Amino acid sequence: MLIIKNKKRSSKYNFEEWSSMDNNKIGKLIADLRKKQGLTQEQLGEKVGVGFRSVSKWECGKTLPDIGIVNELSKILGISSDELLSGELKIKEDIPNKKKTSPKLIITISILTLIIIFISTIFITQKNKTYTYKIFSAETKEYFVDGIANYNNGKISVSINTLYFKDEELNNTIIQNHEYKITINEKFLFGYGYIENVNALNNPVTIKEFTNNLKIIFDSTTKVSKSLIDKNDMIIKMQFLTNQNEELEKELKLNLVVDKNQKNNN
Repeated sequence: MLIIKNKKRSSKYNFEEWSSMDNNKIGKLIADLRKKQGLTQEQLGEKVGVGFRSVSKWECGKTLPDIGIVNELSKILGISSDELLSGELKIKEDIPNKKKTSPKLIITISILTLIIIFISTIFITQKNKTYTYKIFSAETKEYFVDGIANYNNGKISVSINTLYFKDEELNNTIIQNHEYKITINEKFLFGYGYIENVNALNNPVTIKEFTNNLKIIFDSTTKVSKSLIDKNDMIIKMQFLTNQNEELEKELKLNLVVDKNQKNNN
C-alpha cells in the first residue's frame, strides 16, 4: 500500500532563552550515554514520551530536550540535570581517608574473577553459534528484496543487498531524503530517520537510483529470541521525502529462510 501525504514541519520547542547552551555538546553527551545504556533512539524516546526523530535531533545538536523532561531524561542517563544542560560530566573527587583494600582481599577477588572468566569463556564458546538467514520478498509482485540476516546469542544483524519496486512510476519518483524502520513480529529492531537539513541526499535521485545502491547494515543491541525470528515476520517500513515535500510510505514484508551453509563460530 502506498500512502502519500503532505509533509508538515513545525517547531515544537522554543529554546531562544537557552541560546547560551552548546547544542552540539549536549547532543553528543546524550548520544554517548544512550549508547552506554544499550538503548536505541526509539527506546530512549519511549521512556521520556517523544519519538525517535526528536532524540535524533537532540543528538545532532539541532534542538534541545523540552525543559519539562530534562529531569526525567537526566535520571535515565544517570547524570544530573546540570551535567545534561552543560554537556559535560563533573569530575568526582576521591573521598579522603579512604581505607586501603587488604592485599588478601585483592588476591581473593582476582582469583574469583579469573574463575568466572574461565567458566564464562567455556559457556560462550559452546553457545556462540551463528545462524544465517537469506532474505526474500514476501510480495514478489510488488517489489524485490535480497539480503542476509545473521543471528547470534540474542543479537541480529541485517544486510540488504538489493531492493527495488516493480512499480515504474514509483521507481522514477525523485526523492531528496529517506528513512526506514525494521521490525520482527512487531518488535522494533532498528530505525534510521531523516530530519530537516540533516542526512539529506547530496543530489535528488529517483527511488530506483537510490535503492540500487542501498545498504542497510546494523547490529541490533536489542535482545531477540531465535524463536521470534523463526516465526518469519520481518518488516521494513520505508519512507521517502520527495522534492515536492511529500512523504511516500511503503511497507515491505520479508521472508527469512535459514541458509543451508550455516556458520559456527568457535
